[in-house]
Amino acid sequence: FPTRRSSDLTAALPTENLPIGTPVAVHAAGKEMALGIGLTTMSTDDIKRLNKNVGVENVAFLGDDLWVLNKI
Repeated sequence: FPTRRSSDLTAALPTENLPIGTPVAVHAAGKEMALGIGLTTMSTDDIKRLNKNVGVENVAFLGDDLWVLNKI
């Protein structure tokens, strides 16, 4: 998964364009580990250009049932 971290409160998006449906890791500012996994609902170029709507659909998040599984 491409991972992007933000050192401040603004979103850090990749420089390369990611298409719709790309799995991505979601990071919080100042944290090293991902707090969620999602799928892009629009390309990252569209996210940058439009700057509105939902850009990533949440699939799993820190503490949900999938996240706390010991084995799959």
